[in-house]
Amino acid sequence: MASYAQTNNIKISATLNTETNELKIQQKTVFYNKSDSILNVVYFHNWANAYKSKKTPLAKRFVENYSKSFHFANKKHQKSEGI
Repeated sequence: MASYAQTNNIKISATLNTETNELKIQQKTVFYNKSDSILNVVYFHNWANAYKSKKTPLAKRFVENYSKSFHFANKKHQKSEGI
């Protein structure tokens, strides 16, 4: 396997609105495919949206593992992220 000088890079710029408790994030990701395979798809996991409701896979997993604190949390503590 050949060695490449390119490195993956993530740049994040964030602004917090303290009046609304809203965090706005702008992110740029540079990914270099160092494999011999052609990638047709690259997946990004939006972890923050895992907490947006009681019906997400993460919320269901919490219930399966007997951790009900998120399930019984009020809407204020369930957040989502816009992309």
